[in-house]
Amino acid sequence: MRKPKSAEDEEQTKSDDKSNENSLPLRKKVKVGGELEVREDSLKRAKDKIQDIVLCNNFDYFVTLTFNPKKVDSYDVEEVKKAVKNWLNNGVKRRNFAYIAIPEYHKSGRIHIHALMSGDLLLEDSGKRHGEKIIYNLSDWSDNYGFCTAIPVDGNIPALSYYITKYITKGNDKIFGRFYWSSRNLRREPDYDYKNIDFGTVYQYEYPVKGTTRVLKYEADFKF
Repeated sequence: MRKPKSAEDEEQTKSDDKSNENSLPLRKKVKVGGELEVREDSLKRAKDKIQDIVLCNNFDYFVTLTFNPKKVDSYDVEEVKKAVKNWLNNGVKRRNFAYIAIPEYHKSGRIHIHALMSGDLLLEDSGKRHGEKIIYNLSDWSDNYGFCTAIPVDGNIPALSYYITKYITKGNDKIFGRFYWSSRNLRREPDYDYKNIDFGTVYQYEYPVKGTTRVLKYEADFKF
């Protein structure tokens, strides 16, 4: 018999994030070749999708969220998950948050979060600097959950898209049931513009179509 959903569960279901509610055991892995390991293809798909999302959106801050042990037990997956979801969902509804967030295990076994974010973040100057950039704290996170940093994003978006995927590793597989969370208000694919042009003006390699006399050429131009 299925347990009826509470009002809080219903609200989470309606919330503006793309998290998957598949509850997986802590550090569950896939058995391949007689050894427990995360499938390489799953890792690659997750990284590719994250890069697509980052390249299609404008993020303002690189954010790291950690936890005050007096407020949140960061060894407890469900407790961390609840805290992060509450904060992100509230931010989407009330302060226009857009985000992609990746949980990671510290070598101590505690969980922390890396995220790219934009929206009306409650920023406070921490008094520290990263190069010439101000390192901010997020006051509503600090007041309720623990510690954080928010560093303004520079213009090198391709490099940033690769950088954030470094947190997708075999040791950090699907801590919350997914490799990452992302808000629904993000773009997930670029615009496509198909044109009918002279075949001879496309100076690209020709690919024969098997079983036919046709050949294809591919040309792509990605603009930010």
